[in-house]
Amino acid sequence: TRLEALNPRVRTILAMNDLDYLEKQGRLGPIKNMREKAPTIIPAIHMKDGILQPLTIFQDEEDLVKKMTALAKKVGEQNETGDIFLTHINHHNASKAIYDTLNNCNSYDAKIHYYEAGSILGVYSGPKTICLSYIGNFDPKWLS
Repeated sequence: TRLEALNPRVRTILAMNDLDYLEKQGRLGPIKNMREKAPTIIPAIHMKDGILQPLTIFQDEEDLVKKMTALAKKVGEQNETGDIFLTHINHHNASKAIYDTLNNCNSYDAKIHYYEAGSILGVYSGPKTICLSYIGNFDPKWLS
């Protein structure tokens, strides 16, 4: 019963270098028009009801770090469990900045799991991907 109640509140936010790997896997779906609008940006997507949805676009690496660290502060406040997951694929500097922010705003002493992502995520998202997962509230405006 507890897991069923938490399931709709599971949040997975991905920032990836491009959409090439998702396209190769045939998984663009509703995010397809992100590529058509701006093919050279850094897209961010999230899962909603098990489907990848467009979230926002980062203009460059600096914009990604700025907005993802701001999101990390909100995640630290909104996380409802004792765990936050931050994984990356060859994106050490940006993910470290996000990790440091999570540690600094972790007022609830959540365990922050910080890892290099595995091959499954890599196959779908490609290099220079950051994935932030937690259970709690989420508002896409937090990335604005």
